[in-house]
Amino acid sequence: MSKFKFRYMHINKCGGTSIHQWFGDNDILPFDSAPGDHVIILNFDPEITNITTVRNPYNRVNSIFNQWRKNGWLQEMKLKTFVKLLSECIKKESCENLIKPDVWNRWPDIPDFRSPVGVRMIMPCSYWIKNLKGFEIFKQRGAIY
Repeated sequence: MSKFKFRYMHINKCGGTSIHQWFGDNDILPFDSAPGDHVIILNFDPEITNITTVRNPYNRVNSIFNQWRKNGWLQEMKLKTFVKLLSECIKKESCENLIKPDVWNRWPDIPDFRSPVGVRMIMPCSYWIKNLKGFEIFKQRGAIY
C-alpha cells in the first residue's frame, strides 16, 4: 500500500507557520517541504498532492505591515502609505523604499527569494500558484482588520 504524499507550499502570512506546527504536533511529514520555506512549486508529480493556503489580500497585507513594523524593519509610515507604495515595489522589483536602510543592508548577499523583506513577500497569492489545477487550495479564515 502506498503512503499518501503531499507537499505544502508556504505562502507567507497565510497561516503556514501554524500549519507546519500542526503537522509536527501530529507527526505528519509533508514530502519535500520544510517549515519556513517559501518556495514556489513548479514541478508536478501526479503521485504527490500539492496543498497551500491563501488569505484575504487585505488581511494579508495588514499582517505583512504589522510583522515588518514589529520586527523593526519598516520605515516609519502608516498602513495607508504602505499599501500605496506596494505597487511601486512590485514595478521596481524591490521593497527597498519600505525598509529602513540599516535593515535593508543587513542582507546584501541574500537573493530576493530568500530575503524576509524581498518583493516576493508582498506578491499576491496568485503569484505563488503557477498551476491552479496542480493544487488543493485552502482559504484561511479569520477576522478582517
